[in-house]
Amino acid sequence: MLRSTYRWLRQAAVLLFLTVTLCAGVWLQPRQAYAQPSDADRATARQLAIDANAALQAQEYDKAADLFKRADALYHAPTLGLGLGRAYRGMGKYVQARETLNRVIRETLPADASPKFKKAVASARKEADEIKNKIAWITVTITPTEAAVSIDGVLLPSAALGVRRAIDPGKHQLTSSARGYASDEQTITLGEGDSKAVTITLKSITTTTPPTPTPMPGGGASGVDNSDEDPGALMRTLGFVGLGVGGASLVVGSITGGLAVGKHGDLTDQCNGNTCPATAKDDLRAYRTLGNVSTATLIVGGVLATTGLVLVLVAPSADEEPSANARRRQHAPRYRAHIGPTYLGASIVF
Repeated sequence: MLRSTYRWLRQAAVLLFLTVTLCAGVWLQPRQAYAQPSDADRATARQLAIDANAALQAQEYDKAADLFKRADALYHAPTLGLGLGRAYRGMGKYVQARETLNRVIRETLPADASPKFKKAVASARKEADEIKNKIAWITVTITPTEAAVSIDGVLLPSAALGVRRAIDPGKHQLTSSARGYASDEQTITLGEGDSKAVTITLKSITTTTPPTPTPMPGGGASGVDNSDEDPGALMRTLGFVGLGVGGASLVVGSITGGLAVGKHGDLTDQCNGNTCPATAKDDLRAYRTLGNVSTATLIVGGVLATTGLVLVLVAPSADEEPSANARRRQHAPRYRAHIGPTYLGASIVF
């Protein structure tokens, strides 16, 4: 009976995982920008750029980097990216500096672009080449291969193990750990342009095998009588919760959808095709927000309600014979996730 219960619980857990994955996919869809920078944003970005360049001249690189990032968030311009790259260079963060300058270089400027913008791209190309030889490189090889390695508290991706990885010159703390092995910590120092290979071998920790538990009379592993347990109780509970939350989400989606339709009518009266006056900015933002909320809650509600219904229908009852449970497991639904670069979904095969 316990084995049957655990098997059904595993299936319920898989189904709930797929539901959460679908919900996350809905909310993680990219949002469209609502409007171009306003005059106030442009003016603020211009003043931030002036203050950032002053901090750069005073060698206050941390302050300069913060101001350049704020200015670029309000109004993107190649000159701001160039300044940010220079601030990173002054901080000794050559990897970030070069990648920031490379983003400026890759920007496509219109034919009528400002001469300052064109000069910024040319300067970025020159300074990126100067920084190239200052970047250090490290190759980390570790045994066992499944161990986790962190550099200065940042986890190193497994794909970066055993290959050269760009790193800023200076002192760095390497921390390694793996289950069943003693952790390792070491400090390395690299100069500008250095290349160093680090090999780490973790020491295995000797463990004592726990004694095998003595079976209880009657063939059970314990003296607890589970004959009266209902293997489908948890599944039905989760199913009813899914139905309730899903139904509530559908109601919210319907209400916000109706509000979005009303806002669309207001915008139709104010806008000329795809062009809207500045006074309609708040209505446009509200319309898009309501539309996104309506779409997301309707999808989430449908998924949760469907999941809840399936859990209720397939949950085994306490009075079923073992043979009936076996047949139910044989014909139980199979859950599959479908994940790709532009889509996310799940299917249930009966």
